[in-house]
Amino acid sequence: MPGCLCPKTRMFDPGTRTIKSFCTRGWTCPHGEGGWAKVRYYQRWFGHIKWDSMMTLTHDVRFAPPASRVLRARKEFLEALKAAQRKYGFKFLWALGVGKNGYIHHHVLILGRAPSRRWMRRIWREVTGCEQVHIRPARPGDLYYLLACNALQVPNIYEDPRFTLENMRGLERLQRVNHSRDIAPRPPKKGYKYLGLRMTD
Repeated sequence: MPGCLCPKTRMFDPGTRTIKSFCTRGWTCPHGEGGWAKVRYYQRWFGHIKWDSMMTLTHDVRFAPPASRVLRARKEFLEALKAAQRKYGFKFLWALGVGKNGYIHHHVLILGRAPSRRWMRRIWREVTGCEQVHIRPARPGDLYYLLACNALQVPNIYEDPRFTLENMRGLERLQRVNHSRDIAPRPPKKGYKYLGLRMTD
């Protein structure tokens, strides 16, 4: 990978039948190489899903120190999202985004019945004090937009001079993308197959 000095992992790509190297730093790669591997990973897992709606929730918090405000914004978003999921029973995938003005927003792809804008706006105002809620039908390129144009573009706290070891505590494990448990395909179970007693048993 040109320009990326992070540790690599080598994997066989069955599509091109070649061995490729991927950055192991993930989203925190200073050159973005690991982030592109994450984008490809999520597209491979969720690219086949036909999403029904896309919801955007905007905060009044900037992605900047102190870290406690950023973490509080994440907590408030999850609280509102879980309340909507309990009421409407949808499955989701969300991604963190940071606008050009520095304010945090969350995009949510919804599979199933989406909440009404009026109800979601009321919940969002009760939880965060903000009122910017946008809900529309999903489009084919929305997953790529969430991953490449939002999650990948979130500033790297390790390369951002505003974040120091004193004011970034708690942001090291800040997730940029997450999804509901029942939407991801489960890996096959590797169970023990009993073949009977052998001389070596």
